[in-house]
Amino acid sequence: MDPQKFFRITRGGRVEKVLSGITAAETAGLRPIKLNSVVVRGFNEDDVVPLAALTLERPWEVRFIEMMPFGSVGDFAEAGVVKSQEIQAAIEAALGPLEPLDLSGGEPARTFRLPGASGTVGLISPVSQPFCAKCGRLRLTADGRLRLCLLRDDEADLLTPLRRGATYDEIKEIFRTAAYRRPFGHALAEKMFPQARVMIQIGG
Repeated sequence: MDPQKFFRITRGGRVEKVLSGITAAETAGLRPIKLNSVVVRGFNEDDVVPLAALTLERPWEVRFIEMMPFGSVGDFAEAGVVKSQEIQAAIEAALGPLEPLDLSGGEPARTFRLPGASGTVGLISPVSQPFCAKCGRLRLTADGRLRLCLLRDDEADLLTPLRRGATYDEIKEIFRTAAYRRPFGHALAEKMFPQARVMIQIGG
């Protein structure tokens, strides 16, 4: 939320334009509005409270995600993890108690509401409270590979068969086979960090 900090992080971005764009999306009916923030120790912990405060006036879901170790910077990333419990404590100390709304684990985020708030606060805790057993997500990368778990390197190639003219049923079978070998969970506790890609190469 700090314009100077935003400018530095984004190498020239303007937070005012981003907020204006989010408001325009909301006005156009593109809802729900979900804003993700990865909290990194020694970098942006002080931004947690101002971001959470956005939900007091706006019907947005501001979600705080624990930093996930990737690739050659895995050890560094692990040191930067700010756990959801600490994030929640910081929000409550400044803005009041967070009322639980959905702690089921059916979605990645556990959701809460501040007193009288229009929006909600979400906590996504892949490191401190893994939700692997309930996760059903697969990701399609920009280079046409089906990533079976965000924090595992196993992928299935869809692009090559598509370009060779594979039928719908053939692609469906590749997808089905890959989904069945999807791992039960990540292995961050065993210091097994994904190496093949960094987050920016995977997408949401």
